[in-house]
Amino acid sequence: MSSNRIDSIDIMRGLTLLLMLFVNDLNMDVAPVWLGHMKADFDGMGLADWVFPGFLFMVGMAIPFAFSSRISQGLTAAENSRHIFTRTVSLLVIGILMLNTARVDPSLTGISKNLWALLMYIAVFLIWNNYRNKEDKPFTVTGFRLAGIGILILLVFKFKSGQPENEGSLITGWWGILGLIGWGYLVSAFTYLLCRDSLV
Repeated sequence: MSSNRIDSIDIMRGLTLLLMLFVNDLNMDVAPVWLGHMKADFDGMGLADWVFPGFLFMVGMAIPFAFSSRISQGLTAAENSRHIFTRTVSLLVIGILMLNTARVDPSLTGISKNLWALLMYIAVFLIWNNYRNKEDKPFTVTGFRLAGIGILILLVFKFKSGQPENEGSLITGWWGILGLIGWGYLVSAFTYLLCRDSLV
């Protein structure tokens, strides 16, 4: 069965994801300093600092292939724009939720940080999973997605940080890694749609 996927981009995506999981679990009390994040005032990069630019690079590389395919399938500018906005909002929502996971106050929220994070990730997978044979089981897929949305709404309303910032509710802050990727995707995707046939 033929595939339109670009193997090199998929391989880099997998290796970057593996690197992200690896550096997130490092014990920097014993690990060499070059494996972790460099301090903001230090002119250099550690291995962990390559994860975010790696993801941004892959997003930029994938955009021309993805939208060329969508345009060749006859999708209109309005449909592509809706796709961009939907994906951007998805990344921003997940990024903000991940950013606030560490701010959960269990005594005020009634849920431990780990349980809040686990439920949040379950909801994210229920909503944004790429379900196989979704055309054959539309009600099942819709049910899973509605359950995920319900869990997220519950978590957002129960969230309390106990901090004065934003009166203890969710903050956007620096948007989290996925949120920053979402903003980058929004600008890059529209730039490509507007300028793809221009040599300049």
